[in-house]
Amino acid sequence: MSRTKRLTAFTSSYSQAAVIFPYILVAPAYFGNKIQLGGMMQTASAFSSVQQALSFFVSIYRSQEVKDYIKSKYGRFFVPVW
Repeated sequence: MSRTKRLTAFTSSYSQAAVIFPYILVAPAYFGNKIQLGGMMQTASAFSSVQQALSFFVSIYRSQEVKDYIKSKYGRFFVPVW
């Protein structure tokens, strides 16, 4: 259970930080007139796409953790299909 709490805390904080991080990263170039607002939005969109792709591993880990929990608690009552 503590692994689940730690994983949830990490993913929640990472998800909140990932919303603002690309804007902080590109802000100096925007305010220095090196890129336009559209470039800033494209950077944020690209960062979001990469974040979604990498969250696949966390999702797989979480689903495996749930399967292991179900197997340990209820394994004697039924045989899981997976």
